[in-house]
Amino acid sequence: MSTESTIHDSIDSAATTVGSVWPIHSFVTANPLSGFEDQPFADAVEEATDLLGGRGYPCADTFRTALERGQIDQDILVSELNERGYEADPETLLDRIAEADPTDGDTVDSDEESDADRVDAVLTKWLAAFLDEGRAHWPMPNREEGFYGAFRTLVDHDGEIPSRGVVADLPESPTVTIEAVVDDYPDDQWDAIFEEQLAALPGWTGFIKQRAEANGEWQSECPITVEGYLAVRLALLDALASISPRRRTPTAESRSRQTNSPRRS
Repeated sequence: MSTESTIHDSIDSAATTVGSVWPIHSFVTANPLSGFEDQPFADAVEEATDLLGGRGYPCADTFRTALERGQIDQDILVSELNERGYEADPETLLDRIAEADPTDGDTVDSDEESDADRVDAVLTKWLAAFLDEGRAHWPMPNREEGFYGAFRTLVDHDGEIPSRGVVADLPESPTVTIEAVVDDYPDDQWDAIFEEQLAALPGWTGFIKQRAEANGEWQSECPITVEGYLAVRLALLDALASISPRRRTPTAESRSRQTNSPRRS
């Protein structure tokens, strides 16, 4: 299999973890975890929490309040717990949940901006300009070339983006850009790299997926693809990380996701 085909397959696999979302004006509800519906519930919650962040389950206090208000039937709960081999009473088990929950303790928020934070801020600016769908009084130039093409022609005018890494000489093809950034990583890590980057801004990724699938008027005039978006994100991370000693390019090594995930079968 060629490198290009491997990249495309990895993108297709990684993109399934982010569900499609519609523009706000359409008022269409969407399940943000739809990409995990093929997984057993517990596995899906664990995987989505790891990838997307947030809490997978309510905290112990939330469960305790629901019990006190009668929103959870005590008899049914005890029966279900006994069937699963839990002999302790619900209150004791809730105490154990609270003790094991790291968010119940004191946390220290860091004000230090990471490479990913900077990429998110810059990329959101570009996406908002490209995907405004006629609402801006001053439209983004070159949108007819597609998101990647427009970014490629205009990036030199953005003072927030240093001319370093692959950004210094962006290839015409987004696939070539992606390959240039991930070339130092084994291809069995590409799924994890792409998943992490596509899940970093799941709302934008989901909207891009929906827009590409619907292929409406704006998509025809100003096309954007998951591949083009990913290429821009990786290029930005490559450029911005190159001026930071902390980390260069994606954080695939920080994830333990396996390439033989059920979604690849």
